[in-house]
Amino acid sequence: STVLLGIITIVTAIIYARSELGIFNLMTIFVSLFYVPVALPMACGLIFKSLPRWSALNAIVNGLLVSFIARFILGYTIGVQIYAALFTTLLVLLASEPLRKLYLSKRMVANIVLLIWTTAQFGLFYLTSANTVAGINILVFAVSAVAFYISLVIFTRLFSRETTGDRMIVEKFFDKLAMPIDVFTELRSGDKSGIAAYGVVGIITLLVASAMLILSVTVVNSGDRLITLTVTAMLFIIGAGLYLIGRKGQKILD
Repeated sequence: STVLLGIITIVTAIIYARSELGIFNLMTIFVSLFYVPVALPMACGLIFKSLPRWSALNAIVNGLLVSFIARFILGYTIGVQIYAALFTTLLVLLASEPLRKLYLSKRMVANIVLLIWTTAQFGLFYLTSANTVAGINILVFAVSAVAFYISLVIFTRLFSRETTGDRMIVEKFFDKLAMPIDVFTELRSGDKSGIAAYGVVGIITLLVASAMLILSVTVVNSGDRLITLTVTAMLFIIGAGLYLIGRKGQKILD
């Protein structure tokens, strides 16, 4: 996972460097596409107990779908795109429990409600589109609407299969969340990997700093060398500090 994250970071940096939009505009687009559909379900999952277990994933999937459609097919501005993603994600989350109950009692009615929901929402998107939705765009738009409906049906079925054991997992999570934490006591009585992780992260940071030092001497041009060496020195300091904290904490616990 570390290697994959590194590759993604490098590719993202290359895209930023070669793009004509600039780092600020690219970061704004990235945040508008991903942040709302992912962050909102996570926050609601920490607040509301009544949400079905699969509701967060349902909201993320459909929120991301609407976010991409609003950006690349409908041509919405960033502000309207964020509102569309926010509305869809929040609506999917809040409707999860009522849909679960409706599906358990009247399955056909639940499917009809989901069909009406999809038709109304995507019809509104089509009427308010900033771009002319035609050609390949209309095909992508139609496929997205079908995918939206199918995902709602699949996740509603998953909601209806929620068991008492699933609810107990949620209850235990909130009980643990409400319990005060004594970090030192927990580390002394249980797993010590939390303290040991400081040393590991420190070593990795020192290795990254060493690689940057080599690159600053061999590859980086003279104009950028000063800032590269400054960042390298900061990484060396941070890495050494983390390593020493890990070693000291490990000795205290032992």
